[in-house]
Amino acid sequence: MKKSLYCVALFILITGFGKYKDVSGIRITDEERPVTTMGNSFYVSNKAPLQASSFIRLPIGSIEPGGWVLECLKREKN
Repeated sequence: MKKSLYCVALFILITGFGKYKDVSGIRITDEERPVTTMGNSFYVSNKAPLQASSFIRLPIGSIEPGGWVLECLKREKN
């Protein structure tokens, strides 16, 4: 019991203090909406005089689920 407690305490000390890094120079900003001033030549979007879309809709069938997402969709279907 004592040995495992010491191992846990040592693990916490190593992981907690070993990777400390000064993050005071990092600047974080947030945006209310994505930038819509630039166009995208790969996909069709709203054209002038319509307001630019925040997100471009992908063509139907361009994304195929796989892995755990496919498994979740199969379970939801059944």
